[in-house]
Amino acid sequence: MGLFSRKKSATEAETIAPSASTEATSETVEAEESTPAVGPQELKPEELLEGGFADLGVLKIRPVEGMQVNLPSENPPFEFITFIIGNSAVQISVFAAPKTSGTWEDRREQIIAAYEEQGLTVREGKSRYGTDVLVDLPVETPDGRVGTGTIRFAGASGPRWVAQFGFHGPAVDPESAAAKMIDEFLDQVRIERGNAPHPPFTPLPITLPMEHEE
Repeated sequence: MGLFSRKKSATEAETIAPSASTEATSETVEAEESTPAVGPQELKPEELLEGGFADLGVLKIRPVEGMQVNLPSENPPFEFITFIIGNSAVQISVFAAPKTSGTWEDRREQIIAAYEEQGLTVREGKSRYGTDVLVDLPVETPDGRVGTGTIRFAGASGPRWVAQFGFHGPAVDPESAAAKMIDEFLDQVRIERGNAPHPPFTPLPITLPMEHEE
């Protein structure tokens, strides 16, 4: 099986669609520098990526050994993409944010509201990314019974973008070895937002490297 798989996995994270404004921002002035302390970093105009990076549009990733990628559909661009590393998975989305507002804290409140509206158990936790959101979801066990699974949502805010990470499996525990493997992967990710205007919290397009496009 190749790196990019269109088969869905049980570890694939549930997607929370943002409530985007219908009015696009007309800002053309560059955002002030806002570099996350950990996780994905802004791709600087003068920065030349070393070999080994895959260009996924807004995301530039460095694949790790044994990693698999689950795509949400047959046709890019995508609003999210799932990376399976070891025995865990992380789903990544990147959203547009205006220069003066729109941070992971704002996105976190959207996630909390969306799940609480469904009557699900939502709580907050702490990790290297700051305040995370943990959501308990009903899942079907292999023997057909209904159990509970947990997603951990974390994020980072950059210049006019917000990145969201949904952790599944043992990586839900931020202190686990599985989480640390994914954290190392996320630290290598670069984000290239571009200058095109987008409504706040619109998902930015994730694409495939040219050699994988059909």
